Amino acid sequence: MATPQEAFDKHFDVTTYPSPVGQIALLDGVHNDAVSLIETNGMRALDLRRTDTAEALRELHYNRVDAVLGRGELDKALRRAVEANSGVFWEQRESGVLVDVRLGNGVEMDCQRAFDDGVVVERTPGGNAGAVRIWQDLGLLAALDPSEAARQNNPAWGDDQEVKLRGNTAKLAWDRKSVNQAVNPHDSAEELETGRSVNEARRLLNGKKVAVIGAGRIGQEVIRHSPLLREADVHVYDPYPPEGLTGVTIADTLASALDQADVVMLHLAGSEEVLGAEQLAMLKKGAVVCNMARGRCVNPQALYEALQSGQVGKAVLDTHVVEGKDLLPYQSDLAHDSGSCNDAGHYAVRLRQHPNVIATNHSAASETQSQAINANEGVTNAVRLIRRGEIREGIVAPSTDFPCDAFLREIRDGQYVPGNNPPGRFVMEVMHDGKRDGLLTRMREMAADVLGQGQLNLVTGSLKAREFNGTRNGVALDVCDLPDEIAGQAGRKLYGEIMRAAERVDGIRRVRIHVPRLRSVA
Repeated sequence: MATPQEAFDKHFDVTTYPSPVGQIALLDGVHNDAVSLIETNGMRALDLRRTDTAEALRELHYNRVDAVLGRGELDKALRRAVEANSGVFWEQRESGVLVDVRLGNGVEMDCQRAFDDGVVVERTPGGNAGAVRIWQDLGLLAALDPSEAARQNNPAWGDDQEVKLRGNTAKLAWDRKSVNQAVNPHDSAEELETGRSVNEARRLLNGKKVAVIGAGRIGQEVIRHSPLLREADVHVYDPYPPEGLTGVTIADTLASALDQADVVMLHLAGSEEVLGAEQLAMLKKGAVVCNMARGRCVNPQALYEALQSGQVGKAVLDTHVVEGKDLLPYQSDLAHDSGSCNDAGHYAVRLRQHPNVIATNHSAASETQSQAINANEGVTNAVRLIRRGEIREGIVAPSTDFPCDAFLREIRDGQYVPGNNPPGRFVMEVMHDGKRDGLLTRMREMAADVLGQGQLNLVTGSLKAREFNGTRNGVALDVCDLPDEIAGQAGRKLYGEIMRAAERVDGIRRVRIHVPRLRSVA
């Protein structure tokens, strides 16, 4: 049976106002698969991957694009631009940008500022989920099991030694099919040996309280598939806990999840501090801290001091407040004066050298297969948002799906066919401040005023707004009907007037109109 989405795609084309330019910019080492997928979707790729990322962002002023795809350097460049009081997201909007897609899971840029300026920030956790889970388990295996068997085929252990012995700051490329069987039994052909190694690994956390902070795509992958958690007492905290998690305790607060935990694992999308001195003190003495989220999620000074005091026994850190080439000045300073500098960067270097820390170079996301998956997911998400306003992995905006059902009907055999819709039916996409009562009502009234005595007949209701750091954000995809007497006159000019009227309402971030048109049958 065809889904509504598939049936809609079969029968309808969508014209969008303002018209997208059909170009997606690629920055910061995006996998080559992205280029072919963009072209397959009938769009153009603006390839800026060999350009310095900050300079590439400036290039957007001269090249109108609908979306920007990039990895960690894009994330950093946008964060730094905001910290420098740059109106970078407004400048992006002026260049036509609808969405920044940060390939991977963690996001450090100011997603709220982007949304306020009319730009959605999406991520692609699907490609990284399996790789991050495996990398985390490799790090825990290296930290908790000192045996030679735990170090064999363990790239996390090798990455840590590169950090400690050679000061290497480069990310490690690795392949999930060539790692220790204890953490990735699915890709192993040696069934008997794999079973033994998995059983030995799962005993490491047998009966231990494990706090998983963040239950998005990656957090759920860890909870459901980590061999190390099979015999653990797992407590999960997420402000928006997903449905369907079984065999775990859903914590009401962060504090209850952390209280006397033996292990804490961070799998959040944002970069806000989650573990400081107060939170680390809640853990059981000698606990293990594992950070696979963003470096800023853990206060480096507080963690270093907790390791020194024994409050934290081990730490597994793939992300740090300072990474890559940015580490070099700190390493040089500490080599000459090991104790006088105490800012976050210097504590990050000290943590990387600490004997009770497995420190890797943000290598979880550098797994070979993940890069292609991320590129494909990123392009797919961008195209959906550009053409229909669909949001799949928005950080501050709720997920939205184009209301295909309003243009289809279901016949007796279960197949969807085009509905008998009025000629003036269209979809109004609105990014808005969900905190203001009656905001969408006022916006619709302003839009209806354009029609004189006519009215916009609302066919569907708006989606729920989502709270992010105390701010509510919403995206509505409203199906509307124009009055019969003017539906036949609808066109670019009328839709433009409706959009401009709607955007005059305080609290409306951005408005677009999508007009589905039934294809003629030959």
